[in-house]
Amino acid sequence: SRTNVVKENVFLPVANGVPLKDLAQFYRQFAVLINAGIPLYQSIVTLQSQTKNPRIVEILHDCQRHVNDGGKLSDVFQRHRVVFSDIQIEMIRASETGGMLDQMLNRLADYLEQEIKLRQMISRLTFYPKMVALLGFLLLGSRFFIDATPAISKLVLGGMGKMTYSGVDYLMDTVVFLIGLFSIGFVVSAVSKL
Repeated sequence: SRTNVVKENVFLPVANGVPLKDLAQFYRQFAVLINAGIPLYQSIVTLQSQTKNPRIVEILHDCQRHVNDGGKLSDVFQRHRVVFSDIQIEMIRASETGGMLDQMLNRLADYLEQEIKLRQMISRLTFYPKMVALLGFLLLGSRFFIDATPAISKLVLGGMGKMTYSGVDYLMDTVVFLIGLFSIGFVVSAVSKL
């Protein structure tokens, strides 16, 4: 249906329903099961029963069918490229050929855990500048770059009756403009991942 096409091509590439933390945990648990000598199909069944993330459960269900028919795990991951990056798929494919699936799954879990730590550090380091920029924009507004008058000043002058600038004008100049920018960014990000 049209809704599924929009979901798969616009929403999922940006927010695929699998946080990095869940994906790292998935790889780690998978590695433990394979390392314990449990066959691939049985490992997938066990993982599916233990996983809480609905998107991963759906992928594992696909894995069960494909592996049961003699297919490769990497082929299933390839079908779910929204969740698994190309490098992850190729690492799994190489490990299937070399017989080192458990080691590769552990490496992928390590890699994702490091990426999570890096993202958290970047988020902490950029929090203050982001807040300053947001506050500055809420004070200045988008029309400041046209008429050089801060939105907050226009709002005060409008409240005093010295100019026609209402609370609605202020919201349009700041909040609605920001929402529009974020929406455009969301669509551009989704299109670039297609």
